[in-house]
Amino acid sequence: MNEDAKKLNYLPIKVIPESPATQNYQGQTIHLATLIELGKNGLFPLFYTQWLKTSPTKEETSFTKDDRDTLRKIIDQLSNHKSIERKRTILLSLSVKDRDLFVSTFLKLVEEKILDDSPDLH
Repeated sequence: MNEDAKKLNYLPIKVIPESPATQNYQGQTIHLATLIELGKNGLFPLFYTQWLKTSPTKEETSFTKDDRDTLRKIIDQLSNHKSIERKRTILLSLSVKDRDLFVSTFLKLVEEKILDDSPDLH
């Protein structure tokens, strides 16, 4: 765990390299769709557990124009980097409000993907 994470009292979620869900992605570019697939299996390598615990859930499905612009900017920044560590660094540099917006939106995308793949859960 790096020193900044220790100072902020974060517990990182570890991706186990031997895990069947992640072994195919080691050393490759990790795309948002891949992270959503990992999220379906309960793996969130991009987030610290503290972010998942404190992130407010966004109940409404419509965002303001500013929220959409912010999300688009964050996704563009994340897509410029290949590794999970660099993507996490981008998220660390965001304001708490912007990071919470991204985390809650990402979790909503994972939830929608789970429901799309298992229609009997509706």
